[in-house]
Amino acid sequence: EYLCECLNSVINQTFGIENIEVIIINDGSTDDSNNIINSYLKRYNDWIFINQENKGVSAARNIGLDICNCDYIMFLDSDDYLDKNAVQQLYDSVTKNNNIQMSIGRMQAIDEKGFVNYYTDKIINKNMVTKYSKYKKIINVIGPCSKLYRKKFIGKTRFILDVKHEDVYFSSYLILKNCLFSINKNITYYRRIRKSENISITQNLTLDTLNDLIINYHQLLEKIEYNFLFYLFVIRKINKYLYSKISKKFWKDGYIQIERFIYETCKRHTLNFVKFYSLIFSYICILYVSKLKRRE
Repeated sequence: EYLCECLNSVINQTFGIENIEVIIINDGSTDDSNNIINSYLKRYNDWIFINQENKGVSAARNIGLDICNCDYIMFLDSDDYLDKNAVQQLYDSVTKNNNIQMSIGRMQAIDEKGFVNYYTDKIINKNMVTKYSKYKKIINVIGPCSKLYRKKFIGKTRFILDVKHEDVYFSSYLILKNCLFSINKNITYYRRIRKSENISITQNLTLDTLNDLIINYHQLLEKIEYNFLFYLFVIRKINKYLYSKISKKFWKDGYIQIERFIYETCKRHTLNFVKFYSLIFSYICILYVSKLKRRE
C-alpha cells in the first residue's frame, strides 16, 4: 500500500539517487509488491532486487548487510519513507569526524490522522556529537532506521533470526560499544503507525512478542560486561512493555516470564547473593510503581 511512497522518497534524495546503492528484499510478500518493484527496476536497472520466500525481517536485513558494497548503511521499512534531505544530512554528520561511527536523525511518527508526537522527541532534540557514556538516554532510540552507520563499525553484527523486536539487540549492542555518534535534531525519517486491520507484525503485540523481547535482551546482556544500572534499565523496559502494550489478562504470565529472565540472567552471569537480591528488590519496587501508575 505504501511501497511507492517509500521508494520515491529514496529516488528524490537531495544526495542523488546515483550516489545511493539500493537493495530491495522482497521477503515473500503475497500482495502486489513484486510487480511494483519490477516496474521501478525498468528505470533503475542498477538496483539490487532479492526475491525470497518469507524468512522474517531479520533474515531480510541480514542479507542486505551481507551483499551491500557501500561504506555506509541505512535501513528503510517498506511502509515508511525518508525526508528528502535524510541521506545528505546523516552522511554529512557521520563524515565530519573520522571517529564518528553512526549518525542518528529525528523520527516523525505518522498515523491515519496525520503527524503525531513520537517518544524520541525528547531525546533527539538538539545537534550534538557524543557517546553512550555521556548521553545514556540514547539507548531508548533502539530502532535501526533513521540512522546511518559506517559499515566497518557494524562489522559482523547481525539481527537475531526468527524473533520480533530484533532491532533491540542490533541497535543497543552497537550503541553500547560506546562509539562516538552524532545526533541530528532535524526530521530524517517518517514512521507509519498503523491501526487498521492491515497492521504491521511489530505493532501486533502479544505475550509471545514479550518473550521475543526478552530473548533479544538475553543475547545483548551476554555480549556486554555486567552493569547493575543497565540491568535495571532492561528490567524496567520489559516491565513497562508488559503493562502498557500487552492485554491485562496476560499480565500474570508476563510477570512470570520477567522473573524467569532475572533468574536466568543472574545465573548466566554468576552474580553473587547481594547483586541477585538487589535486582529482585529493585524489580519489586518497579512493580509497585507500575501498579500505582496504572491506578492513576
